Amino acid sequence: VTANAVEAILQVPRMSEAKNPDYRKKADYGRVPSYLGQVKQEITRENDMIDAYVREQMGLQETEPQQQLQELDPREREDLIDALKTKWDVVNAKYQKICHMVKLDTIGKVRRKEGLERELQQLESDIERLEGRSAVYVAD
Repeated sequence: VTANAVEAILQVPRMSEAKNPDYRKKADYGRVPSYLGQVKQEITRENDMIDAYVREQMGLQETEPQQQLQELDPREREDLIDALKTKWDVVNAKYQKICHMVKLDTIGKVRRKEGLERELQQLESDIERLEGRSAVYVAD
């Protein structure tokens, strides 16, 4: 038994004479398998069913009417600009209280300051947008 084991261990592995097949020479090389077309059709059909179900659940019709735009009354526009400027004053007052801090040692202080800066920029852009136009349209 031990002689057989030693002989098996020391034996050189046999080399197989079989060649690797050349897949490029096959008749269907480079062609899309037919089952993939069926899978693609099935996926498309399922997506259409899901879209139809979602539209049905949300109560949407196939032809949605266009949104109607109305011109904002100039008085309302002025009131809106005044409200935005008032809000800008309030946010600016909060910002002025923390902007003189030299040491922003906590993440909360840094985030608060950055948040106020973003809010001030947004308010300024909204005010400029409303003031720069003579007519403002809103959706119903």
